[in-house]
Amino acid sequence: MDPATRAALDEAEGPAGGFHARGRDRIERFVTGLDLLPPGIVPLAEWRTETAPPQRPAAADIAQYAVVARV
Repeated sequence: MDPATRAALDEAEGPAGGFHARGRDRIERFVTGLDLLPPGIVPLAEWRTETAPPQRPAAADIAQYAVVARV
């Protein structure tokens, strides 16, 4: 997510908002020590591309990550 979009979202939510923009490195901390299932931590637009519809938005347009991990 570009810095301007992130700042706008943070401002819109305000100090009590539930939105917390996190980069990939911060998301990795949530799953440290867990068994990541394929494809690992990837932009949502790239999640399970082998079975998805052929047209998807660009990763930068979605600005979200997807991951599944197990204990």
